Amino acid sequence: MEIKAQSLDEVLSGIILEVPFFQRPYVWKKENWEELFNDLFVTETSHFLGSIILKEQNNGSSKLKKYLIVDGQQRLTTLSILMKALYDCMKNERDNIFDSITRILFYKNKPSDSNYKIILNHSHNDNSQFKEVIGEVKDRKIVSSIGDLGSIDIEDDTQKLLIKKCYKYFYTKLSELYKEKSEVVVSFFNKLLNSSEMLAVIFLGENDSEQKIFDSINTSGIRLSATDTIKNSLYQKLIELSDSQESVIEYYNNTWEDTFERDDETIEYWCTEKVSGNLKLQNSELLLRYFAVIKKLYNPSNNKTSQLADIYKNYIADKNEDVIKSLIQEIIEYASIYKERFSKFDETTGYEFNDVERRLFGILSMNKIIVFTPYILFLLKIYNKDSSTLNDRFRDLEKLVVKSLILGAVQKDANKQVPEFISNADGHTVKKCYNEITAEMIRNALKTKVSVNTAKTLLFWIELYRKYKDDKYAKQPLHYNYQLEHIMPIKWEEHWSNVSYDGNPKHKCNDPILRQKRVEKITSLGNMTLLSAKLNIAISNDSFKNKIEGTSNKKGIKNYSSLSITTVDIIENVYSKGKEWNEAEITKREEKLADEIIEIWG
Repeated sequence: MEIKAQSLDEVLSGIILEVPFFQRPYVWKKENWEELFNDLFVTETSHFLGSIILKEQNNGSSKLKKYLIVDGQQRLTTLSILMKALYDCMKNERDNIFDSITRILFYKNKPSDSNYKIILNHSHNDNSQFKEVIGEVKDRKIVSSIGDLGSIDIEDDTQKLLIKKCYKYFYTKLSELYKEKSEVVVSFFNKLLNSSEMLAVIFLGENDSEQKIFDSINTSGIRLSATDTIKNSLYQKLIELSDSQESVIEYYNNTWEDTFERDDETIEYWCTEKVSGNLKLQNSELLLRYFAVIKKLYNPSNNKTSQLADIYKNYIADKNEDVIKSLIQEIIEYASIYKERFSKFDETTGYEFNDVERRLFGILSMNKIIVFTPYILFLLKIYNKDSSTLNDRFRDLEKLVVKSLILGAVQKDANKQVPEFISNADGHTVKKCYNEITAEMIRNALKTKVSVNTAKTLLFWIELYRKYKDDKYAKQPLHYNYQLEHIMPIKWEEHWSNVSYDGNPKHKCNDPILRQKRVEKITSLGNMTLLSAKLNIAISNDSFKNKIEGTSNKKGIKNYSSLSITTVDIIENVYSKGKEWNEAEITKREEKLADEIIEIWG
């Protein structure tokens, strides 16, 4: 790998560039062109336009180096169009700038050749449109077949004809400037061509893996997606194996493009990023990683995401056309399941206890757990016509997830467990794992240091379970938009020092040991509840009576809860009976909640 800071002339002269054949289309729009133009034209300072990544390709016996554009397609395409627009509008200088323009837009295989070829060879999506804009060299002139620009609407925000729209934007803007002050445009041309260190170019050797530098590149702000690398590997291999390039393009359009790139909404969905470990990965990358786990190509315990593209590439290296197409079809099937079933869950989502699938997905979403997704995808596919068995598997997995959450160890063994779960889809392995977490272990874990997220999840689903069991409650969905509140506050000293730990007025928490026990019991599940809004800090630290009733200018807990975990457990059973909220009451409630948790999740 080699990194160089170069001018536009240095980047483009004397090489051949290729956009991967099945790369997504050019997507920059007016706001991108305006930003680039203003940055280049208006400011007087030197211009740095970011980094591009080029990977060397085998170019046979030719002395010209050939590179695949791994990252930077949008900028290099736009800069090439900008240079062509400059040439076209600078009518009086065309002879003078001809050599400079042809050097960065065209190449010849040999100096003695008469035919010029365009340096930037675009993907199948944009190739014909780009060729129309850049044109061809004839008799020391660059001639385009772009035709009438009048029908092209720059303001149209769709993906259609974006390369031609880009050209029209620059040509119109530069032509107007050229009429007013031609010398300004000429000066701009010279500056654009020769500004040193405009681009940081990362050159990869032919045998270098672009994904091996993923982590370091990603931290420096360049977004290198494994999806495009994998996609191009799959379909480029099909082209090598097929007698007809056109048939592969048609197959691509009917499979990958239709699934991942059908329209702007679809592209946006698959490009949306989610946090996975210490990385942000697109939905499409996550899907391809999950699929690789299912196919046993990728082991989460041993492999890194940066290896994903090479894993796919190596797998298909010796495979025939039928095997590769079968692999693609499976990816498409899993992609459809992922997009359809893994909905976005947020505070607007309504939950009911008896909706098994939504319950599992909700618990995972509430706690940002994605490690089990390959197993869930696998279950959704193999039991797509057997909802009863599917729900059984979901309930088993939910038990493991909740029990692991309580113990604070969801991620600890999951990467090792998931491949085993997939290999043993009958559910016995999952049951074995959750049965290892005993009721005693759960009770002990709930006594202190229960995390906010875990407490919110447990209390929310206990409430729904109570409503599900008891007909006196309205069977309405609950939304996960509650605030967690500690009944005995974390900062208890000012208003709770006189509260005894067991109801005996003589047993105050003035002893260091008892003080420590109080501090521990405050983070017990028994001391927590859910409110529809966050209490004012002042009332949150106030006495038990004021916390429940509120004060003259601040609302209390009674105003913020209709949930039984508050109205019954705390107000009816303790406050309304004139009792103190102390360690003894916290322990009683903790044990009751533990009973319900064990009843629900075993």
